[in-house]
Amino acid sequence: MFKLARDRFGNILLEKHTAYRTSTAPIDISVVGDTVAVADVMKSMSLVQYTQAEEGEREPKFEEIARHYQTLWSTAVAPIEENVYLLADAEGNLVVLQQNITGVTESDRKRLQPTSEIRLGEMVNRIHPIVIQTYTETAVSARALLATVRLPAFTLKIMYKT
Repeated sequence: MFKLARDRFGNILLEKHTAYRTSTAPIDISVVGDTVAVADVMKSMSLVQYTQAEEGEREPKFEEIARHYQTLWSTAVAPIEENVYLLADAEGNLVVLQQNITGVTESDRKRLQPTSEIRLGEMVNRIHPIVIQTYTETAVSARALLATVRLPAFTLKIMYKT
């Protein structure tokens, strides 16, 4: 994380604020509040939480709070509900991961659990969370917009959740 700063001459600079190395090669991030979902090309997904510097500390910090331990060649990630994330991989699959915040042990709480896997058949380049108002009787509602590249056109798909 970087912050904007000015030197004594009024020039604007980018200064390194804090950093955390959790991944091999991050390809996508999604930020909700103080939580950052990081999709990695080789190591699936991890959740990192930002904490501001407290009294007596020099700098703020990032701390890993959860991880998906399965190896996936991730391409995109986005939150679709509280503590629920949609992850796409390079082989055209989608995985819904849920953070187990009520786990008995700390190890349970740090594990992202797959709740469903979907074979889309196309590589997803970008996932954007959406909220569409629906009637209360509606069985399914849209939660994410998926962007894929299918030659020769750009395709948008809507992911539904029941």
